[in-house]
Amino acid sequence: MSPSPSPSALLVEMVGGSSAPWWGVPVIAGGFLILGAALGFLFNWLIENRKAKAALRTRFVDQTLGFSSKVLSDASELRRHSLYLGASLGAEEHVKNRASEQAQRLAYEEEMVRRTDLIIAGLSSLTLITPKAIRDAGDKFGEAAMELGWMNKATSTDVTAALKQFEDTKNTFEEAVRRLFGVAA
Repeated sequence: MSPSPSPSALLVEMVGGSSAPWWGVPVIAGGFLILGAALGFLFNWLIENRKAKAALRTRFVDQTLGFSSKVLSDASELRRHSLYLGASLGAEEHVKNRASEQAQRLAYEEEMVRRTDLIIAGLSSLTLITPKAIRDAGDKFGEAAMELGWMNKATSTDVTAALKQFEDTKNTFEEAVRRLFGVAA
């Protein structure tokens, strides 16, 4: 028996020959290729978008920490100078005639104004990047700093009252910043 050169049509149909066109497999493979590329692009875009948001959030947190640390540092210097000013006002009767004491007091007053300006500038920078709770606490803190640093105090009692309000608002501001970072006071 010699082999037949090609299968007959009846034999192909009985065995289950292909009735699909020859181009069906490449079209299906190409469709899955395009679908895979689209899904890959979509997932990559989502991941990069999340990374960008996290980087932006980290940058804002770093800037908030930097500005608030600088503001609190200037606040401690303002407090130190106001304590000296309050003490010198309490002892004013004894130092009225000493030019060196008056010059030193004037230098402290000028430094208090400079520190107050720095606090206000730092708080202004914070208003752009911080939540409302920190902005509100910063506004009250800035008002207390201006009262302490810019106003001429007549007596040591005035300085003491302004210093008390300054300390209270500084603590409120500090607590608001700590809450942002999730740090207990």
